[in-house]
Amino acid sequence: MDTIAERVRRGAALLDERRPGWAGEIDTGTLEMECPNFCILGQIYGRFDTGCETLGIDDSAEDGIVLSFDTASARDVVYRDIAAEYDALKAAWLAEIAARLEPEPAWEPEPREALVCAT
Repeated sequence: MDTIAERVRRGAALLDERRPGWAGEIDTGTLEMECPNFCILGQIYGRFDTGCETLGIDDSAEDGIVLSFDTASARDVVYRDIAAEYDALKAAWLAEIAARLEPEPAWEPEPREALVCAT
């Protein structure tokens, strides 16, 4: 399976395509990946399951995991450290959000050789 960062990049790319500007809709202070109302899709679409339906994600399959809107542990019969996975998922989403909200660098002219005027 891909890393969490790779899966989050895929999920973010889907949102970039289907809901441009989505990163500005996320309240990073209340982002909780384990909560259906405060996760990425919950904040954008009102609830996790509404977001899945709108985006055509089959949450009963692996789609939510592959796009990092959910964790693998949430579906595992054997309990793993699900809190650590949600923390890693949140950190990866926060990095994607920050990258999208960074201001564009200011334009700077290319350096040129100094011109000498003949007197």
